[in-house]
Amino acid sequence: MPLSQNFAFLSREKAVQEKEGIARRIHDKSPRSSKPFVALNCSAIPESLVESILFGHEKGAFTGAHQRHIGKFEEASGGTLFLDEIGDMPLPTQAKLLRALQEGEVTRVGGQDIVAKPRVIAATNQDLEKAVEEGRFRKDLYFRLCSKATVIHLPPLRERKTDIPLLAEHFVKVAAAELELPKPTFSKDAVQVIQEYSWPGNVRELENAMLAGVVMARKSANNTITPDMLKLEVGAGRQTAAHSASLDAPVEETFGYKLSVKREERGWTQTKLAKKAGRQALREITDKEIAQWENNNGVPEQDIINALAYVLIMDMDKPARDRAKALEEFFDAADVAVKVGVREQGVVGESAFGDMLRDAREKAGLTQAGLAEKLLAMSGKVGLGQKEIYLIEQGHAGHKLVPSEALALVQAMDTEDRPLSSEEKVDLYDRARKVFAENKRAAGNGRSIEAIKKSLSELFENEFGSRNDKALAKKTGLDRGTIANLFDPRHMGMPSYRTIKFLGEDCKERDQSAVFNVLVEELTAALQPHQQTQR
Repeated sequence: MPLSQNFAFLSREKAVQEKEGIARRIHDKSPRSSKPFVALNCSAIPESLVESILFGHEKGAFTGAHQRHIGKFEEASGGTLFLDEIGDMPLPTQAKLLRALQEGEVTRVGGQDIVAKPRVIAATNQDLEKAVEEGRFRKDLYFRLCSKATVIHLPPLRERKTDIPLLAEHFVKVAAAELELPKPTFSKDAVQVIQEYSWPGNVRELENAMLAGVVMARKSANNTITPDMLKLEVGAGRQTAAHSASLDAPVEETFGYKLSVKREERGWTQTKLAKKAGRQALREITDKEIAQWENNNGVPEQDIINALAYVLIMDMDKPARDRAKALEEFFDAADVAVKVGVREQGVVGESAFGDMLRDAREKAGLTQAGLAEKLLAMSGKVGLGQKEIYLIEQGHAGHKLVPSEALALVQAMDTEDRPLSSEEKVDLYDRARKVFAENKRAAGNGRSIEAIKKSLSELFENEFGSRNDKALAKKTGLDRGTIANLFDPRHMGMPSYRTIKFLGEDCKERDQSAVFNVLVEELTAALQPHQQTQR
């Protein structure tokens, strides 16, 4: 078979992941090796964007086309274009691909014909003959790609037992070199386990497992990979996740916290991490599962742990020593979680303040670390770091928010680029007060509630002339009794967001905002021991 010819390889399983590797190998051994190799996963692109990404578009061709875009077909001209999961390509695009293959020309969206002649290698896990019969795949395109001389059938890894030790050795060598670690050896038992395991994730799962083996082998006396380091169950597929046991460890040492921190470092949302890890693990992972694992509600299966480690840490542009250390800590935390399980935290549902805070933070374009930095810049008195924000967002009982912290968080969310509405501000603050409560007095001078409320009342009566409860009630929409309770030493209720907002603005106008803020912060913290947490 000529290595410059268009052809396809078919696999019975979606998890066969060496397709791109083989395509690259064919490219490297062909006369086209000096030209570009371009890969495109047809199933990962929204149908509305397939044509633009494959064939390109001109500036102004459609809304949002601010500049010319060179398509993958044109980019790979003279080289190799690898189209993975071609069975998922929309029919209209299939017709244009057929024309491009026949004529050696493509038409950018909104533009003219462009000469482009790449060699196309296509791959799919679908039965294309059946797809042709059902009208889901063009018959002429099928025969253009899939003659008997141009089809390669790829069996799953479990049917190629003799390849497994060679591939494992290769992946260990590559991982050790990238992490600048000594290359470990395999124990005899490890080799046997590797060969007997079914590898449902095929080569990608093997690669991820060998990365874990390289990192964990550092703990052995002779740098040897043993079966327990790989955590594979012979004769089975993937491991079952552990649930609901007790894990008495500082939150920063838990797998969920480390997972959250690493995701934050990459600047990814839970949805984005789910997609990337899913592609690496060759299985579907949802953002809800990421949220559960970050909240220490359940432990992902070992192949997913390995995939998460790869995309979050191994694939980072950091020094090898830093990545090796981070990988070891990540695998250690996961190992503890798998062995003893994790406790189910007190999440109060989708309407909880933590969920709302996370949504508002992402809307504002802030990471947890970025929000912590902003809070510190706003007020050094608000002691919320990345760990505390993580605890709040995950609904942990490990951090109970005082209203002054809730108010600071609401203010931090209100950015010029993405301002919160008045309703969103009030809702966030009120929910925070209902869900969280602090069980300690303010550090400060430990003044009594009576003394603080007296100072607050004096601030209005002495500095402002008088306190008009009727006027305050009218402007804030609260009843006069609520207003009076704010200043009543015998009342243990909390001021609402509307009250604080109005009074704070009033003080600001009179150049007394600093005095008022200190008093309210001291008051809200001191009141907490007298209140019960509401859920």
